[in-house]
Amino acid sequence: MNWTDHGSPLDLSSFSWADDRAWAAQTIERNGKYYWYICAHSKLTGGMAIGVAVADSPTGPFKDVAGQTAFR
Repeated sequence: MNWTDHGSPLDLSSFSWADDRAWAAQTIERNGKYYWYICAHSKLTGGMAIGVAVADSPTGPFKDVAGQTAFR
């Protein structure tokens, strides 16, 4: 098997509301778009929250869908 390192397609700084403790990321494909879900600490609420980013390719670039947490 030959693996290719495409670098990180998403950085925590892509989420303006997040400041640290990102974990449990998961990417899914639906209708030709790739959705990346993350759990991270929210500087807006002071607690953990879920965010979603979207891209046309699994290698990115991903953009925050809402500019705020999807779930708190």
